[in-house]
Parts: sequence; structure tokens; C-alpha cells
Amino acid sequence: EAAVSIRTLIIDLLLMATNKHARLKEAADLHSAGKLAEAETIYRELLEAKFRRADIKHLLGVERVQQGAVEEGVSYIREAVKAKPRAALVHNHLANALMQLHRHEEALSCYRRALALNPKMADVLSNLGNVLLVLGDCEGAVKACRKALKISPKQAEGQLNLSLALEEMGLRKESAVDRKSTRLNSSYVVISNAD
Repeated sequence: EAAVSIRTLIIDLLLMATNKHARLKEAADLHSAGKLAEAETIYRELLEAKFRRADIKHLLGVERVQQGAVEEGVSYIREAVKAKPRAALVHNHLANALMQLHRHEEALSCYRRALALNPKMADVLSNLGNVLLVLGDCEGAVKACRKALKISPKQAEGQLNLSLALEEMGLRKESAVDRKSTRLNSSYVVISNAD
């Protein structure tokens, strides 16, 4: 009788885990489709159920940032970083959120941590170039963007950030060539020095 109840318990636990995985996939699909409020509801449900807390806090943090609740998003993403300190993507998302709050030095530190964990992330290198440009380190921005473009030559953000850094350095001719070769996505937003 004890063996039957243990077997039943194991089956029940497996079914619950399967259902939670399905709910997480559903939330991720909603998030990707831009249905942020619906995704948030599921993320909070899964967080309440203590399912994959670090991953859920990361995703919920990104969602909150996208909804404009940037401070709240930063708080969730920081908790995810504490739980998964070796997750480069989480550090990158924290830095992106910090950039929105104009906390550039903190963002710089997070981008560098992400790159220490995974130096081949072209988007992080491009983001690093962006924050270095904002902080006035044009040469550093150029180096970071060139590294990003070595990894992903067609990356529009890297091309744009490189072009902006070259312009800041007074290299308009080289910058113009870079801009000509860039086909920008209309949804890309440039973070500038303006507050």
C-alpha cells in the first residue's frame, strides 16, 4: 500500500511539473507575442507556485521593464542574478534596464560581467559600446562595436553604435560608410546622452 501511494505521489508530482512547464511555455509565447499583461499573470502564478523561481523572476523582470515599471523590473532581475550569477543573459537584461534608468556606471559593470561569462555575445558587446559612448569613451565604444561586428557582421545595432562612436570621434567619412552599409530595423531605439 505504501508503494502504491509513493507511486501515485510521484505521478502527481510529474504531472504538476509538466503542467508548470506548459504554463511557462505559454507565458513565454504570450511574452514574445507582445501580450505582456497575460504573460505577467502566468509568471506571477508560477512564481507563487515556486516553480523555477530564478527564471521566472528574470522573465517577469524583463516584462515589467517592457511595461514601464523599470524599477520593479530591476528588482526582479537582480534577484535572478543573485540566484544565477553565471547567467550572462540575465546580466545583460539587468544592464539594459539600468540604462533606461540612466544608471550608466551600473549598466557598464553588468555588461562587463555578462561578457566575462560569455565573451561571444554580439548584442552585449554592442550594448557595451552604447554605454561606453554615453559615458564618453568613444574609443572603447568603437572597440566593443567592432568586436560585436566580428561576431555578427550584419548586426544593425552594432553598426549604428559604431557609426555614432566614429562620428563622436570626428571620423565622419568612416562613419558615413558604416551607416550606408547598415539597414536599420525601424523598432530599434538609440539611447543617447540626452536625459
